Amino acid sequence: MRQCEWSSFGARRAFLPAVVLGLVVTFGACSSSSKNSNASATTSPSPAAAPLKIGFILDKSGPNGPGQGDVASAVAQAWEKYTNTHGGVAGHPVDIEIKDTAGDPTNGQATAAAMVADKSIVAVLLVDASSESTYAKTLSDAGLPVVGGLGYHPDLWGVLPNVFGITTTYPTAVTMQAQAAKSVGATKVSSAICAEIDTCASAVPILQAAVEKAGMIYGGTVKVAANASDFTAECLQFVNNHTDFIQLSASAAVVIRVYNDCVQQGFDGFVGASGGSVVSTLYDAPNIRLAGAINGFPWWTDDPPVEQFRAVMAAGGVSEKTYGAPTGTATYASLELFKKTMGKAPLSASPTRADVLAAYRTIKDETLGGLLPMPLTFTSGRSPAQIPCFWLYTYENSKFAGTLKPTCEAPS
Repeated sequence: MRQCEWSSFGARRAFLPAVVLGLVVTFGACSSSSKNSNASATTSPSPAAAPLKIGFILDKSGPNGPGQGDVASAVAQAWEKYTNTHGGVAGHPVDIEIKDTAGDPTNGQATAAAMVADKSIVAVLLVDASSESTYAKTLSDAGLPVVGGLGYHPDLWGVLPNVFGITTTYPTAVTMQAQAAKSVGATKVSSAICAEIDTCASAVPILQAAVEKAGMIYGGTVKVAANASDFTAECLQFVNNHTDFIQLSASAAVVIRVYNDCVQQGFDGFVGASGGSVVSTLYDAPNIRLAGAINGFPWWTDDPPVEQFRAVMAAGGVSEKTYGAPTGTATYASLELFKKTMGKAPLSASPTRADVLAAYRTIKDETLGGLLPMPLTFTSGRSPAQIPCFWLYTYENSKFAGTLKPTCEAPS
């Protein structure tokens, strides 16, 4: 795997979509045979087969790097190593080329153009929420299939042809936070949003409507600044208005500080952390009490496909502190779907983008044994307009609770 990072960011124009609320502002198929896999067994791809080269565009050193780009790159490297020592994909070795955009649209556009020009790249993954919308159409229009990753922009996922998303789409990526609050018996939900970025507040109306639709009371919104000396005033507001679920949209460090200050003021409810905010930096904090929804499969269950995931990560030297995030499991599921799909396709010695597109358009009602949030069908040449499913969890006493069974909303 070749990893290439930008040495300069250029002019940054951060785009954070509405679904950042609850996100840190900040992928052999898993079939029934997976449980019999042996991570120590090794085979080699056919030396005569051309590599299947996958581009991976991600934000590793920008605003969404911590817990997202760094997680995705580590998981992809471990998957590539394991796959190439276990026969490759349909006998072809896999070569994943990582490009770090630092969340900068100019870098993203240049990266997309370079990958389109490199005809050896047959597919692309994206984990770049800050700038994905500025260059994804370039990939799609060129017939370079986007075969997953994790993203949120509603003008991209489920909309563009040749884009095959596998994770929860907008607006469910916001409204699932209300479902998380309801699942732990909350009666009043309030929001604490980052003060530094205006778009942190953009999803508040959607969350408020979802909270009220679920029969709970919305307790209001406060802004929290990373440079504040403490959050006593904000916490007293939550306690005095009987908030029992605080949905936080801020960095993990700020979330931890707010929670601790609120506990000191008598708060005994849950903090809401969903999607990309569920990272080890947050859940390793002492005594933290979390509830939320994730858009990549839960990594802690004992289901055979999940155990296989952990075995692949262990074989690649990736610890739970790194892979334990929805970005990690979504990356793995995306790559496993690529492996299963291409493994069934009639491939030439040198597969092309057209081969990948044709193969993906045969996917029907695929779940990867539970690693996908719902049965996915791509016969239309794109992902479903909505993927309204996710996994609920709680985290208390340093332990996750939550199963591989997803929760689904009615599509809006």
